[in-house]
Parts: sequence; C-alpha cells; structure tokens
Amino acid sequence: MNRLLLVLASLAALLVLADTQLRRFDRQAREQAATLRPLTQIRSDQIASLEIVGDGRTWVYVHQGDLWRFPGYCNAVASSARLDAVAAAFGAYGTPVSAEPGDLDRYGLEPDQQVRLTARDASGRVLAAIALGRGAPGPHAVDAYALPVDRDTVFHLQANPRPALAPLNRPLLDPHVLPARSAAAGLSEVVFGGSGAGGFDRLRRDAPSARGPLPGADPGDRAETWFGQRGTTEQACPGAVPFAAYLQRLRWAALAPVDAFRPDGRWLRLVRTDGKADTLELGSAADASGVAVRVKPVNQVCILPPAKAALLFPAPAVLAGTGPMPSPFDLAEPSQTPTAAAP
Repeated sequence: MNRLLLVLASLAALLVLADTQLRRFDRQAREQAATLRPLTQIRSDQIASLEIVGDGRTWVYVHQGDLWRFPGYCNAVASSARLDAVAAAFGAYGTPVSAEPGDLDRYGLEPDQQVRLTARDASGRVLAAIALGRGAPGPHAVDAYALPVDRDTVFHLQANPRPALAPLNRPLLDPHVLPARSAAAGLSEVVFGGSGAGGFDRLRRDAPSARGPLPGADPGDRAETWFGQRGTTEQACPGAVPFAAYLQRLRWAALAPVDAFRPDGRWLRLVRTDGKADTLELGSAADASGVAVRVKPVNQVCILPPAKAALLFPAPAVLAGTGPMPSPFDLAEPSQTPTAAAP
C-alpha cells in the first residue's frame, strides 16, 4: 500500500512539473511570436552598475541610493536623469527586424559603430548586455536599433539612449554643486555660519499665496519675497531671489578627493521646499587651486573659482537692494554655461 501511494505521489509530482514546463514553453513561444516584446528580462531597479563602452572609451557608473556615481573621478555625482534613461533601455520594448549578420552595418551595429551597455547587479554579476546602433530612422530619433549580445536578432527599440550618452568621449557627470535632484525642489531658507561669514545670519522665503492676488491687484504681488535676518532684525531682501537661483545652478570647475578637504569654519545650510537640507562647507583642498566646497549629503568636494565662492556670502547691500541687471550672480553663473571640467 505504501509503495502504491509513493508511486502515485511521484506521478502527481511529474504531472505538476510537466504542466509547469509546458506553460513556460507556451509563454516563451507566445513572446517569440509577439511583434512587440522586451529587449531583456531585467528591470532597471535591478541594475547596481552600468558599463558603457564606445568611441574607444569605457565608463563605469555605480548606483548608490538615489544617485548615480562615477568612481573614476573622485566618486563624482553623475547625471541621474541621463543614466536612468540609459538603464531604462534594458527594459524597453522593441520589434525584431533582422537576424542576418550582414545587416549589422545597416543598423549601425558593427563593432566600430555600436555603443555597448553592460548591466551588473550588486555582486558584480552580469545581468544583461546590449549593443546600441543608430537612431531609427535618424541619429536623434526617439527610437533606435539594438542587439542583445547573447542573441542574433536586431530590434527596432522604442527608445533611443544615444542622445543621453553624448558626447561619448566625456563621462556623464552632474556639473552642479547641488545635484540636480536637490536643486529641483527650490530653496526656502539659507542659513549662514562660521567665522568670517558676515552679512545676514539667515534668509527665508515667503512663498506667494496659493489663492492668488485679490481682484484688481497687481499680479506682481504674487512674486516670492525673501527676508534677511541679523540678530532680531529682519528686512526684505529682493536680491535674495537671484542669489537663490545662483545657488541652484552653481557649477564646479573641478572636483577633489574627500580626504584632501580642509574646512575653514564657514558653512551654508540650504533648506529646500521639500523640507530636506544640504550643507555646504567651505575650505581648501590639497593640490587644488580655488575654494573647496564640500557638499555634505553627497560627500563631494567641489572646486570653485574665488570669485564664484565669494558670492556664497554676499554683502547685505547686495541682498537688500534691487541692484543692477543683470545681477552679479547672473554674471558669475549665467543660466546657460559650459559643462564643468571632467577627466
């Protein structure tokens, strides 16, 4: 009796296994027959590091928290928006267009034409690798051709990461002192500290009322207003508007290793509208000319020209007055500036 039960249990297990395999084969067959299917089976949130090879260069980026970093240059904060777009290509959908080796040149997938992307997990294991070809139909199109390196099928991909990778001869770094994700929220308060800081102790922003101006009122009344505080005295500071914008778009000239930073006692605490804060410490860095600024939340040391660094502690007259147009902040850091130096 026991032997019969054992045989029946074994048969049941075999039937379950066979059913599972048949379902898997059926799913794979349906995916293969589908016109539109994912390029790979990995998700972008599985990717811990990205290797990008193209134009004779190799760049490696590591995902740390909500930031991408570039270990090859002072563990610099990389452009998260651009690297997120590149990582998303692994899960993008595409249509098979060719399995002929002779078609690689046509799709920009010959070794000297392609850009190769390799995604790894936290242990360094390769999750997937793809080769990117030309845009479809042109270089700056929203679609592109791609080839998973373990397969022989070229896909017309519903994504084109190539523009996010340009230029290929430079790493994809965030050139701002405040990383883009910090600057996106806007500032609500700036606190100045340390010996020699001078000027106001604090700037605070009064946001415009969400209800809008009263009927017949000047629309300009809704403009944001900043106030400067020294001790117990507070006054309006129209010049704080361009100053806050300056802090958000300020770009570094170079980076330095964190262990080379020497603080001089001055600091700024930048409170964002989302309630989070960034602290900038000023000082110097060995073997670096200029003023060093350590951004504490991301632990990055930025090198600024002295003229730009001086504007981090503006004189009260500059903040309290309307001043000339363009402001000294706009002159020092225009809205459109060249990309910061990189290796």
